Amino acid sequence: MGNVQNLAVNTALQRDLPFDPARDLLPVAQIATVPFVFAVPADLPVRSLGELVALARQQPGKLNAGTPGVGSLQHLALELLKARAGGLDITHVPFRGGSEVARELIGGRLQLGIDTLVSFGPGIEAGRIRPLATLHAERVPGRPELPTVAETPGLEGVEASGWIGIAGPSGMPQPALARLEAAAAWVMGETDLPARLGTQGLLAHFAGAAAFGALVASEREKWARIVRDAGITLG
Repeated sequence: MGNVQNLAVNTALQRDLPFDPARDLLPVAQIATVPFVFAVPADLPVRSLGELVALARQQPGKLNAGTPGVGSLQHLALELLKARAGGLDITHVPFRGGSEVARELIGGRLQLGIDTLVSFGPGIEAGRIRPLATLHAERVPGRPELPTVAETPGLEGVEASGWIGIAGPSGMPQPALARLEAAAAWVMGETDLPARLGTQGLLAHFAGAAAFGALVASEREKWARIVRDAGITLG
């Protein structure tokens, strides 16, 4: 199994990886996407992402944004937002997981958090956290009232969703690749795996080897550019 972090992001962040995903791994099939959201404390006086961006412009350097860690896709999504909005001055505060981000949002020590609806769910249901927009390409099933970031004028193209898929060794024979791809398609269409993914906050989404490979290549290029432009380093 592979995900956006180890197939598309880490190559730009870690120069000493013992392998090169682009060279050593072959995308077989995508099985799910992981939608992220921008969320704020419920008592922050903003009701939309546009209002949050306006607040950040009015108070440069005053807003703190939490993510599950330096170099995480959520961190890169924050940098993408800052760049697309014209260079917002928002301070990134890394944590060790989404639950910590949620806790700090509720405590009022963060003005913005980026993670999954699952991480923020208890706080949202308790009325302590307010989701503003999903970074998914489309509105998230189950939260149809939640707009996408791209629906905010000036922020078109700000998308960042995690994804999970199957990858094999680059030397895999084509017949073996085709069998694995077909098996993945069968599992996604004929078993309860999509429903079980949904219980974990994932959106079942099947894509075959060609489409998944194109996604991986595109995401690798996209996030490498963000890492470079934002000067993100590990260690």
